Amino acid sequence: DFGNLIIDRDSYRIILNKANYGILYQEDFFDKYLIEKNERRESVLFEIIDDSIKFNYKGDDNSLESTAFRLQQLFYYDIDSFANKIDRTKIKNLIKLGLLINDEHAFSDINLHWYYNPVNNLIEPTFREGFIKKIQKFNLDAIANNNKLISKIYNQKLENQILYELKEEINEIEKSIKTDKSYIDLKNKMNGFSNQIQKREKIFLQNIEFVKKEILDKTYDYQQKNQEILKITKDTLINGKFIVSSNQKLIIEEGVSVMLDNAYMKIYGGFQAIGSSSSPIKIFGTNRLGTIFFNSQEKINIEHVIFKSLSNSLSIFDQPAAITFYECSSINILNSVFTENLNGDDFLNFFRSKNIIIQNSLFKNIVNDAIDSDFSSITITNSKFNNIGNDGVDGSGSNVIIKNSEFSKVFDKAISAGERSTFLINDSSFIANEIAVVSKDASNVNITSSIIKNNKIDFSSFIKKQYFGPSQTTFEDTKIDSYLIEKNSRIIGKDSIFFTSNVESKLYGNIYGRASE
Repeated sequence: DFGNLIIDRDSYRIILNKANYGILYQEDFFDKYLIEKNERRESVLFEIIDDSIKFNYKGDDNSLESTAFRLQQLFYYDIDSFANKIDRTKIKNLIKLGLLINDEHAFSDINLHWYYNPVNNLIEPTFREGFIKKIQKFNLDAIANNNKLISKIYNQKLENQILYELKEEINEIEKSIKTDKSYIDLKNKMNGFSNQIQKREKIFLQNIEFVKKEILDKTYDYQQKNQEILKITKDTLINGKFIVSSNQKLIIEEGVSVMLDNAYMKIYGGFQAIGSSSSPIKIFGTNRLGTIFFNSQEKINIEHVIFKSLSNSLSIFDQPAAITFYECSSINILNSVFTENLNGDDFLNFFRSKNIIIQNSLFKNIVNDAIDSDFSSITITNSKFNNIGNDGVDGSGSNVIIKNSEFSKVFDKAISAGERSTFLINDSSFIANEIAVVSKDASNVNITSSIIKNNKIDFSSFIKKQYFGPSQTTFEDTKIDSYLIEKNSRIIGKDSIFFTSNVESKLYGNIYGRASE
């Protein structure tokens, strides 16, 4: 897994009218299901053929037509800016794979499709139809230059980065051939083809040895820069773009106020904002407000910080939250306050992030969702959610632990678990909310030793997206009175359930809750 969009194939033996047609592959379509399976936000898919851009998916009923039009205009009238939108990390990974299988065929226009990522405003390549061939000659250029768009950004610097990184990764790649579960499952499915698979596997391993001999003893003119420390030591007004690069770390000192006026902060490196109970850090929007975007593998430490009056409107692309954490690997938020955002679907959006800890924090007077977690892992402890316009914590494809936390006056769902999420809720209270807990779309929710009372609806379970199927919810030492539960929902710990049909039609502002934007 190189982090790129994966096009799955399932193998089937086809027998029709007693004639055996052998084993054929069923391949994913370029549609919204491919995007969801790859844990991405819905957006456009396209390919480039004969110097023209062709869209494979523009949303249901062409709902993403405006996004497609913007990309189309950029492609035809400013191709260099369009090429600069290519996600360098994703394309480097793809070229590494192309080198190891020794095949440029997957990079041809007819095979290479692209996904526009609205979270980071970059375009990502897909990968399909790669054939493993024995390397006779080490030629990275032949792989990269088989695609006009890639060749526009491919240069010596990018090549050096690829080879420098491959030196660090190649042993793990070799190891994965024996340990990768999806590959092992595929081999087990392909009964009768073990000889062909072993032959290709042998060639791939030989290619790895060939590449090792070429790169392991060489040095490349690419070194990671030493980390540069940036400090904000006094009250500061920020206008316009404020970017912390991947080799930088921003430190905001105790007691400092940072005012964002028409400011868009983008953090690609480290971030440390540690105040104290008597002298907190304040990050406020003012006048034309501010938006913050994190995309970092470095540690993000936030403690005793008050975030207020922020907005999503400063993002030039479709960032729905005032603060977005995209593909971050370590986030600690302690003793902090999030309040009075001005607009946006969410105050905090965690997207494809992990190792997130939120502790002793307050979410209050928020326009829509307090926290939206997409394909992320979060632990929330000793925190309070009060007067939330939509959802308290909304999870899709996420693993969420909530302990010793309080939810009150949430105007839609205090907890919304969807799209195969797992929620473990312990020793928490849900009082005077519109809907306390919703479990839907193959999610697994476990609620233990919690108080759920005085809500319009204590609990609801239903299927919103049919291809996910029903959810499972377990109640342990937790009582619910009012509920809307669809048939086929699996409920453990509550007897004598009266099922309700068409639950979704009663939610989202129709009878209960608020309408989705």
